[in-house]
Amino acid sequence: MVILVCVHNYVCLVLETLICFCFFRNRLRLLTQFLEHLVSEGSQDVHVHNALGKIIIDSNNNPEHFLTTNPYYDSKVVGKYCEKRDPTLAVVAYRRGQCDEELINVTNKNSLFKLQARYFIITYENSYYSHNGDFVVC
Repeated sequence: MVILVCVHNYVCLVLETLICFCFFRNRLRLLTQFLEHLVSEGSQDVHVHNALGKIIIDSNNNPEHFLTTNPYYDSKVVGKYCEKRDPTLAVVAYRRGQCDEELINVTNKNSLFKLQARYFIITYENSYYSHNGDFVVC
């Protein structure tokens, strides 16, 4: 059992290193089929899903669907990656991860005040009703 855990940790470390190396060399797209294969086998590794998300965002291959339906990527990492490419996608990623500070920063920097207002109205409205349960009628 200990040997399997060590092998798994080693494979994850090698995979993370490979992804980082390809990312910094702007060759992440070369790993697309390999990453998709890992996901189809049931990989829940954050680095695999982050890399696949970056590829999908760069290729503009329905990135909103990926950002809203994939539960395994890190919202802060992918959101930061989206900020310079498409700030509205960064808002989607930050909304999914409930990263309030990052969402405020990106919406203020890019004048996306309508998206910011929508997020906070929905977020605080849900938290208000979950605590009170009563509707206030004026």
